[in-house]
Amino acid sequence: MDYMPFSAVVSQRRQFNGRTVNVNRQTPVEERLIS
Repeated sequence: MDYMPFSAVVSQRRQFNGRTVNVNRQTPVEERLIS
């Protein structure tokens, strides 16, 4: 899998407002930052 820079992943998920979280779930750390 290709991994984007951490900040890019978080900001991208914030743009979708959680709609893609279920599709792109990777680490519990990211889940906590987003929620």
